[in-house]
Amino acid sequence: MTEDNIFHLLRITAENDSTDMLNWQTDLTFFADCSDVFSWGSADREEITDDNLHILERAFEDIRKTGSIHEHYAFWLFCVRVRKIRPQGAAYPKDKLLWPLFDAAGPKREVGFGNPYNPGEYDPLKWREA
Repeated sequence: MTEDNIFHLLRITAENDSTDMLNWQTDLTFFADCSDVFSWGSADREEITDDNLHILERAFEDIRKTGSIHEHYAFWLFCVRVRKIRPQGAAYPKDKLLWPLFDAAGPKREVGFGNPYNPGEYDPLKWREA
């Protein structure tokens, strides 16, 4: 990434109190953590580059427009928009104001291996009791 874009990325991440969602390597390659977003029990990340930084910035803007206070979901929204696939049902935000943004990323996903729940079905408290 260019130096200007690195500073821009760090600024929008800090301004949105989402620094815990940003990862990087020593060569200053930046990533959005999307572990468990697309598949149950997975470790995953999406690289943030000069070419897709605008998608992350737009994700923050779109979440603010919904009236939601959950700006940290912008990193997941960035990932689904880059990959053009909805998250697995269990990864959908509890805040339903955000669902249309995630739905717009791609077609509905079938429930099955890696996606055991439809959006809104997963209850982590019930899962722990099982």
